[in-house]
Amino acid sequence: MTWAHAVPLGARIATALGLAVLLVLGVRAGADRGHPVQVTGATTPEMLAAELVSGATGPVVYVDSLPPTGVVAALLSAGASAGRAVSLVTPGTRPRLSVHPPRAPVAQRRSALTITVRGEPDEKLPLEISGDEGQNDTLTVAVGPSGVSTVQVAVEPGRPGLHRWTVRTPSTEDAAHATAWVRPQSRLRVLVLTGPPSWEARYLVRALESSGGEVVVRQELGRDLAVTSDGTGAPQALSDLESFDVVVAVGAQPPSRSVLLDRWMAQQGGGLLTIDPGDEEALTFATSELAWSGPAELIPLPDADIDVRGVPVTTGAHVVGGAVAARQGTPDSFVMATTVGRGRALLSRLETWPWVLRGGVPDAHASYWTSVVEWLAGGLTDEVLLRGPRAQPLTAWVGELEGAVPSTVSVGQDSDVVELATAVEVATVAPGATTDTDDAAGGGSGVGVGSVRFVPVRVGAHPVFVDDAAPFDALVVHPGDDRLRWVEAALEVGGSGATILAADARVAPVGLPVGGSDRRTRAQFLLLAGLMAAGWSARRIRGLP
Repeated sequence: MTWAHAVPLGARIATALGLAVLLVLGVRAGADRGHPVQVTGATTPEMLAAELVSGATGPVVYVDSLPPTGVVAALLSAGASAGRAVSLVTPGTRPRLSVHPPRAPVAQRRSALTITVRGEPDEKLPLEISGDEGQNDTLTVAVGPSGVSTVQVAVEPGRPGLHRWTVRTPSTEDAAHATAWVRPQSRLRVLVLTGPPSWEARYLVRALESSGGEVVVRQELGRDLAVTSDGTGAPQALSDLESFDVVVAVGAQPPSRSVLLDRWMAQQGGGLLTIDPGDEEALTFATSELAWSGPAELIPLPDADIDVRGVPVTTGAHVVGGAVAARQGTPDSFVMATTVGRGRALLSRLETWPWVLRGGVPDAHASYWTSVVEWLAGGLTDEVLLRGPRAQPLTAWVGELEGAVPSTVSVGQDSDVVELATAVEVATVAPGATTDTDDAAGGGSGVGVGSVRFVPVRVGAHPVFVDDAAPFDALVVHPGDDRLRWVEAALEVGGSGATILAADARVAPVGLPVGGSDRRTRAQFLLLAGLMAAGWSARRIRGLP
């Protein structure tokens, strides 16, 4: 008897349908291993980790209106590094309000917050700025026709340590925060290099001395003769400038000295103020004719009808950068500021001494030049500069140390004596370089880039020490579930080879959600396969084919 005669027609039809379903589900289960999977803000790190180690080969796509957490971004980055196709789809809408702190602010010294506002073209948005010391300020930002406006707001920290500023837009209830480690207040040391006596040099030195700084003057008299206030010789090497924050050069300087000062700025973060009225015919105009831009730390000229002399900055000037003072309605610029490596430079072709003699505003004159020198001294002069991603507790943090990289560093919690790591080893990333080639022995202070790695265990500020010195920086450790900004997530994930897609509209779901229907389908397949196996066994026991 054949199988077709022994088994009823209904049973044969049911068996055939079961085998067809088994075949379809089997193909689907095998294909799911290469099917795209979707990750959202609701996906837990455990679910994502299980997906990445499951052996599946399908692309992983993060799609959500919220950016991923640091842990999820790290897992996506690890998956991309392992060869898995990973995509990070952003909503395409940038934050309406963002603020960035100054890199190295100093207590009792003016610094600046950089604020970016996005809105409708030509919209005017009021901003509220508050600090953790009770300072409050308000201003209105004109967005402009491009829909984006970036402004700088001057702040003056009253104490060293960790500071936090908050910027809000009352009309939209948006808020942004900026956190910075403020260095202790220090007295400025200024070296003034000048030629024959001049009114500008005389009143500039008086203004700097009135601000409480230590001013050393070296005046060249010609024929290799010079007069100095403390016996200081002409700087010939970088070691001669290590004790100064700012160098003021009044009048043209020899080319060799300019090369040395350029190296001092770029490598050691020094500040250079060059005052050179030039040989061209001077112009006389009122200070009210000048328009101001550039660093917010600089105090503008007094808004008074005071005639001053000036010569426009030319393209052949020693320092060319962003205009600080320009005459309204003309292409003339009289003050230029720029950064040179780790340092800063400012070129002025104004004669400001009339503010004191003819205008009667000596306090405004002193405040202006003090703000200029303090801004110049705000370069990256620390021996060690720390930078790295946002830190989270119980997560390995890897950052970079730039400068005279030590062999070990120490990390502490606030002002506690207990250190999280008493000897964090620093791995050399870039070999040391010689910063003083004028040294006959070929020596000098070595600079380079090192890598430091440790695991913070608490939320808060973690000051970083070298030996027994005061902390030179601090890591701000955020809660573990704190979400990254989109730009941080893009850098974290995209740096491992993942695809970053900024979508202008809402993105439809892509693939199967991690931990969703994919696993249920596999469970159904296994259950049906078991039922079919049990039916076949029963038929064999009964002696059926």
